[in-house]
Amino acid sequence: MSFFKKLFGSKEIEDGPMPQRPLDLEFSINATNAENFARQFAAAVKKNDAVDLDFSIDSLAFVDTFLQKFRDEDLTVDQFAETIFVAGCYVGETIRLNSGSKWANREEIDLPVNKYMSNIVVRSANGSICDPIAKTYKRFYYGEADSVLFLYHVFAREAAK
Repeated sequence: MSFFKKLFGSKEIEDGPMPQRPLDLEFSINATNAENFARQFAAAVKKNDAVDLDFSIDSLAFVDTFLQKFRDEDLTVDQFAETIFVAGCYVGETIRLNSGSKWANREEIDLPVNKYMSNIVVRSANGSICDPIAKTYKRFYYGEADSVLFLYHVFAREAAK
């Protein structure tokens, strides 16, 4: 067994939490389609797991558990990239609906130099920005410490200021 495999477990070594290949998605990645991706995730969960996701804050705990289940199966980000992406859109749509925020395309926001964000993000009325898609990839890659439910609570607090 290699040193890295002993150190990091059986998961393949990747360059980080973001996919290293283009995504094969049904819709183009933009703020207009974010809700479509979120509904796609909810429909797949209903079909495969018989769970009705209702875009409630509590439903984000399911997303954390869902991602952990597949992480525990030693899937890599690239093997599960599209599912993680649509799960991230579900997280973002849940945040949007429960915080009065909106989806925005990355080019519509002023990012600091050298700051990377997903192509679509959530922006609150006061200008706070949240990247639920990147957070969902991080949740899958790093595990429980990157909870999407926790992300909601932090962003909601910022959005309310």
